[in-house]
Amino acid sequence: MKNKIFILAPYVILLYTACNKISEDVQRDIIIKDSIFFDIPAQSSITDPGTLPEIPSTINIEEQISNQAKGFTAAHIKLIKLNSLNMLLGITEKDRNGRDSVDTQNNFGNLETIKWEITNGTETNLVGNASVSSTGVLSTLTIPVSLTPEALLPYLTSNTKKLKVTVKVKKITTKPMKVKAIAIYTVTLYK
Repeated sequence: MKNKIFILAPYVILLYTACNKISEDVQRDIIIKDSIFFDIPAQSSITDPGTLPEIPSTINIEEQISNQAKGFTAAHIKLIKLNSLNMLLGITEKDRNGRDSVDTQNNFGNLETIKWEITNGTETNLVGNASVSSTGVLSTLTIPVSLTPEALLPYLTSNTKKLKVTVKVKKITTKPMKVKAIAIYTVTLYK
């Protein structure tokens, strides 16, 4: 009888260990890329900042999670971090050789500052801001992100998420700038 217990003991321990591993918590990170399109209107004053109309965000966090992490939902979000925010200027003219190029009179080099904020209808938080020191033709800008993950979570899970963009120019612009902003998030899911 004692021999049978000694023989079965390793199997019981193995079975117990396997059952414990099944009940362990699961954590997973996914990357979400959001593209936002808007225009910066022509700016006729270098002294007054121009605030753009609120830009609705179309990111569907639930859909993104469902596509990338089966078995998880927005209820499993533990943390959301904004990794980067980049702005790209749309091509608006042709160069002398007929190739697409950036408008030399209306580009990010005309900006002095740009500020990004988010709102979910009740709270507004600073995402980041940038000073543009270059006076050259700029078709891309990277906005340093200062938003904490704690402030980002209620925004991304809200149904009324909007962006506020404020620009101040150092040189008057005559045409709207067509902008594509790309935000990249890391979402940590936990269950």
